[in-house]
Amino acid sequence: MANFDENTDIIEQADTPFIGLALKYGLIGGLIVTAWTLLSGVLGLNEASTTSAIVGTLVGLGIYAGVVYTAIKKHRDEDLGGHISLGRAFLLGLISCIVTGLIGGLAAFVYYNFIDPAAIDQIVESTAEMMEGFGLPEEQLEEAIQGARDGFGFGKLMMNSGIGAAIMGGIVSIITAAIMKKEVPMV
Repeated sequence: MANFDENTDIIEQADTPFIGLALKYGLIGGLIVTAWTLLSGVLGLNEASTTSAIVGTLVGLGIYAGVVYTAIKKHRDEDLGGHISLGRAFLLGLISCIVTGLIGGLAAFVYYNFIDPAAIDQIVESTAEMMEGFGLPEEQLEEAIQGARDGFGFGKLMMNSGIGAAIMGGIVSIITAAIMKKEVPMV
């Protein structure tokens, strides 16, 4: 007869690795972001405009949410027997998003610097026109234009992608983790 204090169906979370899964889903997310980068270039959605920014943000949120949800669900249901803590779910989602963002930054660097370098000029020109509308002095306008152009370098793109992924991914991960967590019942 089994002792009531023993629950053999509960899998110990600390003994179950998740970094490989986070990297796997981050890679999948990165490939989706890469496809989006190429598609947005073809569709002309990589311009500096309010509409492009809104569409890009919504698509990015959708990609992050899909990656985080899928990774947490798989880990919770298949690896941990249906239970996952808030912290573990958050960390799994955050790592997946950061990997997704870094791969997306690399894809953007390759796209803008090798596939369609003319897009940089179009974006910088659109940015300059928008800033001229704000009435910036010529000196500040030139600094802003140079800053926009410098933003397409490898270091800047990777840093901005990593920071953006950590912020957006952190928000998406904590919300998704809070919804999907399922603590092990206390027996």
